[in-house]
Amino acid sequence: MSHNPTCIDEAEEEHALWLFPYINLDGICTFNEMKQGMGQSIVKPWSNRLDTTKILESDSDDQLILYVPFTGIVKLKSFVLRCFPDETAPKRCEIFMNREDIDFDTIGSLKPVQSIDLVAPENAGEIIEYPVKTQFYGSCRNITLFFTGNWSTEMDQTRICLLGFKGIWSELRKQPVITIYEAAPNPMDHIHEQTIDSGPVNSLFLKVTNAFHFYLKSSQKTCFLQELPKGMYIVGKYTVNNLKHFNNTKEAGVRITIYESGEKVSDQLGFGSSQFIFTSDQTSKYQICFEIYSELNQSQHIRLILDFIVGETGIYRGDIMRVIEKMAKTTRRLNQQIFEIKLAQKMMREKEEEFRTKSEIANGRVLKWALVQLSILFATSIWQTIHLQG
Repeated sequence: MSHNPTCIDEAEEEHALWLFPYINLDGICTFNEMKQGMGQSIVKPWSNRLDTTKILESDSDDQLILYVPFTGIVKLKSFVLRCFPDETAPKRCEIFMNREDIDFDTIGSLKPVQSIDLVAPENAGEIIEYPVKTQFYGSCRNITLFFTGNWSTEMDQTRICLLGFKGIWSELRKQPVITIYEAAPNPMDHIHEQTIDSGPVNSLFLKVTNAFHFYLKSSQKTCFLQELPKGMYIVGKYTVNNLKHFNNTKEAGVRITIYESGEKVSDQLGFGSSQFIFTSDQTSKYQICFEIYSELNQSQHIRLILDFIVGETGIYRGDIMRVIEKMAKTTRRLNQQIFEIKLAQKMMREKEEEFRTKSEIANGRVLKWALVQLSILFATSIWQTIHLQG
């Protein structure tokens, strides 16, 4: 059951623990929102708490799922809601912590950390703070709220105009990610370099890198060592350039091979400008190798511009989930269109059946009157024949 909710007054000290500055707004993901970005718009700074121009509305039914990631570790004290004082206000909220796999397909099989009964509609227009059991929320990286429905028995739309969190934020400290490469090597320097698996090895300490470039000949391999904790992702964006003209070329392909403890775990091939994505399934040292395949002169150097983005899967997940949500909305819209088409076809078949029945009745009447007319003509002919003979 829930703790007792409290109404927040206007005192300045009330927002001392307001966590808006520590929320990763770009990573917020909402399921079943009417328009994309609605879920993000209701997470507001304290100064905009009374704004009701930006609201979240559910789409196909009265349920909503909001995934909210933080930029560090949070000890959660409470969450804050403001809705409209009518039956579109949510009735119950289930809270999940540090889960990145929740959607409408999986949420039914998961047990929430806490379930909270929300205030009645007549009080929902106030800014309501719902305390949580703080002993369960000591190290939150993200929070997922599942609003199971609203107070109405007829309306399928849930509306929320403010969502906020209160608690204590601390910086997320991680082991440093180590990448090995040269920022801008001279092609001639590679002649005397030691190699690992036939590729030159370069080194740099990095957390998130900026773009850099290096030069390769066709079939020459360059490898990078990267030590990754479990659950980290790498997005590598690369562009292949002809050194002579510095133009993007599709004549040169790049094979990206990733090894973990000497075992190949990924093998991708791209051309021109592209990207690769890799997620570590365990803490280990990974070797990322690049090899050029070119139709140009085999001795000619190709410039490879490379940009690494390294981070937690939860951060990158926000972009993926937005795409999945968009696809889900498209699927729901297509299903609705299919339903409407089937309904129209059913109505057309019923009208065709009704028309066929009326047509058969009309044809039967025409045939009956035709037989009556023929009978009268036949009788008249016989009568005239007998009468004339007499």
